[in-house]
Amino acid sequence: MDKISPKNIKLAIIAEARKINRKQELYKQVQEIEKELGTLNEGLGMVGGYGFAIPGDKSQETKTGFAGESLTSSISNIISLDGEMKEDIKEDTIDEVTKLKEELEALKAENASLKKSK
Repeated sequence: MDKISPKNIKLAIIAEARKINRKQELYKQVQEIEKELGTLNEGLGMVGGYGFAIPGDKSQETKTGFAGESLTSSISNIISLDGEMKEDIKEDTIDEVTKLKEELEALKAENASLKKSK
């Protein structure tokens, strides 16, 4: 086990920052993939409606149209990343609103001070 030192702490912070950055990159890629999949899936119903077979369509093999729980388990990391990114966005938004409120109060105080000095 390494001793705690400024160098080791700095390395740990850098490693964590890289991990967070990579997660954000992956999240953006997942969003792009989801959007593209949505666009591609829009036409499936129409094609199926004309009696054409849709290659790879497993939905006809089940009552619900879903191929079981395997899909959920195979994307569980994506689901958890989604929740994590949304939580980060909420925290960032709350921090930004707090900061803006503080700036607004400072501007109001400065404005009141200027009015009194006139």
